[in-house]
Amino acid sequence: DLSYLPAYLSTYPPTCLPTANASSNTTPLPGRAQFLKDLDQVELWLLKTRREGPYFLGEDFSIVECHFASFLERMAASLAYYKGFQLRRNKQYKGLEAWFQAMESRESYKALASDFYTHAHDLPPQLGGCGENGLNSEFRDAVDGEGEGGWRLPLPTPPGDGSASPLEPLLGKNGPEEAVLARREAARRLLARPEAILRFCLRGKGQPGVPGVGAGPLSDPRA
Repeated sequence: DLSYLPAYLSTYPPTCLPTANASSNTTPLPGRAQFLKDLDQVELWLLKTRREGPYFLGEDFSIVECHFASFLERMAASLAYYKGFQLRRNKQYKGLEAWFQAMESRESYKALASDFYTHAHDLPPQLGGCGENGLNSEFRDAVDGEGEGGWRLPLPTPPGDGSASPLEPLLGKNGPEEAVLARREAARRLLARPEAILRFCLRGKGQPGVPGVGAGPLSDPRA
């Protein structure tokens, strides 16, 4: 019986809405209690089917994965960025982590999966803004490449044990050969659409769009 999953997903938008006092670490988040309750139910289901396999129906990859993969992927990114809630690499959610890793072993999923930066910044235009709760600064800075540990090129080579940061779950899957292919693909895409890319980059120098969406300077579709 997977009837509770739609209810679980229905609690997702409130977790990204502003709180009454966003700067307070003790302010209850709208929908938080119900979200955690439903998340526990999902975890229990995955642990129950884990003996047969990592997916919602055990060994078999099914339409359930197709339906919920994008939601769970975006939750992992946006909840960390805006609420400081770590869904990935969290020992409390071993079933969900096993599910994520099983999905990331599939070439079809890896071809479509996005990154935390993109998910965190494309969410405000969809929801009309996202509020922070004061517990998220470490995750936010890591995703945005801010501070002492900010982005540096070349990016670090992933360890050989296949592990990776919770903020870049696929990094541990990408070795040196994959990095070379990724650079070639990036160059090909840059050369294919230079004018569109130039317009996109100039949005950071433009004026915020109206009405505002609370997005980053390169994520505002109205700029």
